[in-house]
Amino acid sequence: MAQAIKSARIETGLSRNKFADIVHISPRYIAEIENQAKAPSLKTFYDLVTVLDIPVEDFFFPDNDNKKSEIRLQLDNILNKIDDDGLKILKAAAKAILDNQKQ
Repeated sequence: MAQAIKSARIETGLSRNKFADIVHISPRYIAEIENQAKAPSLKTFYDLVTVLDIPVEDFFFPDNDNKKSEIRLQLDNILNKIDDDGLKILKAAAKAILDNQKQ
């Protein structure tokens, strides 16, 4: 959990201080969660993953065989911020990549 939160925060471009302001906790507490794997309260956990658009399936179902790699989780975070027109472009690009890989 700690690494996923830290990676998503950095990927989003939020400093620890700015992120702490958004979720109404101290920057030190963010550091403890990210670096010492301190377990946040359920409310704080909800706030963290909601602000960062982190899928919570991996936290609640760690033994799930459908685990996503870190790069896929980061890509999911980015995709969640793109509008439908942008997604159509990305879909076409992904299909072209797949077609190229088949050759």
